[in-house]
Amino acid sequence: MSNRVSVRFAAVALVIAAGSIGVWRSEIFRTHVEPESLRLSAQLAANVLSVFGERAISIGPAISSPRMSLLIGTGCDATLPLVVFVAAVLACPVGARRKATGILGGAALMLITNQVRIVSLYYASIHAPAAFDVLHRDVWQGAFVLIAVAGWSTWALHALGERQAAIPQRSGFRRGSSPS
Repeated sequence: MSNRVSVRFAAVALVIAAGSIGVWRSEIFRTHVEPESLRLSAQLAANVLSVFGERAISIGPAISSPRMSLLIGTGCDATLPLVVFVAAVLACPVGARRKATGILGGAALMLITNQVRIVSLYYASIHAPAAFDVLHRDVWQGAFVLIAVAGWSTWALHALGERQAAIPQRSGFRRGSSPS
């Protein structure tokens, strides 16, 4: 990408992310969207835990089993990393189809990563309760950032590479040169 395109990308991504984060922090989101997102995260995690033999159920944003209970709280539903990921995809100078693919892939990546995080924290709270806070606040927060950046970078390189391949290549002539 040229410097001009890079600056445009950064500006557009920043504006989209800032607006999206504003919505994410709004009262309407906090009272209507977030509770449902937290409930769904807990329900999915309880289902995954059941596959591993846990007798887990979800009650609202909580996962409960005979072994322990875990509350999925604000920020634990992968919404914010997804918002930033989507902002970066939307700002990328590629077509709508590639953007849609990036958003769907990113949403799947964030959802799967979040389920792995919740399940791992469930087991950490049982088998290594002293490590729970470090895993929750330090390890998984950093891992989420790295996974989101790696996922976006992989998508962007692929999408921009396809875009470059679709642009007809000019002949080897430079301005002011003439064929021999």
